[in-house]
Amino acid sequence: MSIIKAKYCEIEIQAQHRPDSPAYWQTIISYQPDKAESKEIISVIFTDFDPFIKWTKDLGDKIISMPTPKDIAANGPKVFNTDGIVKDE
Repeated sequence: MSIIKAKYCEIEIQAQHRPDSPAYWQTIISYQPDKAESKEIISVIFTDFDPFIKWTKDLGDKIISMPTPKDIAANGPKVFNTDGIVKDE
């Protein structure tokens, strides 16, 4: 496993419709290094199962789930107090 500090990170999920493709979904993970102007591909993953993206937040003593950008767009942002409890507003 690589641990990389990057300026930008990109996850591309692409449906494959070519008859010679090894699987239906292709996931490409790439990044731009901190001090370079290039795009580096870390991994290319093929699968026939629908990929999923999990959004989480590291609080130091635990990792919690976060809403996805799609959830936020549909429901509006949630406001949390310092205890991680949703405020009623």
